[in-house]
Amino acid sequence: MTHQDASEGKYVYISYSPHELPEVAQRLKEDLEYLGYEVFIGADQITAGGQWDATQNEGLQRLKDGGWFIYLMTP
Repeated sequence: MTHQDASEGKYVYISYSPHELPEVAQRLKEDLEYLGYEVFIGADQITAGGQWDATQNEGLQRLKDGGWFIYLMTP
């Protein structure tokens, strides 16, 4: 993704509990990517033994250039 893409709002950070709504988050990601958005889901980016905080912060820092934050939760 280029800086220009971020400033045009083509970056989306999706947050959700991995124990709830993984199918919804994945479907939303696929639909947004189809529409040309770059989508960050922390659970997809973190590897076993990886740095959870650093990975999440990296994704959130990119929002400074523009984009959307979506928080999924159950009622």
